[in-house]
Amino acid sequence: SFREPCNLIADFDGTLLTVEIFNGDREVLPGNAVKKGDLLISGVVEHRDMSCTYCEARGRITALHTVDYQKKYTKKDFSFVSLEQASARLSLDIFSLKLPLIYCRIPDNTVNMKKEKYLSWNGVELPFGTVEENSYTECALYPDDNISYLVAIDDYTNEYYHKFCNTNIIESKTEVTFEDGCPIFDSSINCIDFMGVKSPINTNFYEN
Repeated sequence: SFREPCNLIADFDGTLLTVEIFNGDREVLPGNAVKKGDLLISGVVEHRDMSCTYCEARGRITALHTVDYQKKYTKKDFSFVSLEQASARLSLDIFSLKLPLIYCRIPDNTVNMKKEKYLSWNGVELPFGTVEENSYTECALYPDDNISYLVAIDDYTNEYYHKFCNTNIIESKTEVTFEDGCPIFDSSINCIDFMGVKSPINTNFYEN
């Protein structure tokens, strides 16, 4: 099937380790240092008679490069919500008519929970029962710095694993600094990855 002509270019900075050419002209060798956007395999194939043909550049290239990964935490990352009861209301429900037995005004900005209990006879629910409505206010609580730091370490290591579990890591260093009492993780990761993305060829440029 016909494939659009394209070059293969570097998608990150790195040092080339292996270069296998499947289609196109080689532009780099193992050991070369390349920048993002550099041409790796050309889809413009030049012949001895000075003519050119175009193809889809394909190959397998690996490179050693460094990935900088950072995550900053804030106080909000460690907060959790506690519910404190603000009011309670008990009503008698008779044929959907609610008669308050205990009435309290439900404040604004609360979480409301309702519990209904109805009488039954021979397995049939009767339209008689009670409705209990409780409201709770939300309070943000913050653990101490030591617990927050442990939570941050657990979260970061879990995220780090899932992000780089399929990466061939040669060396990794992580530094921890603090800002307003919250940790900042900075990782520098030397790793080996496959390199190369397709870049369409403007055939008109070469033909003119």
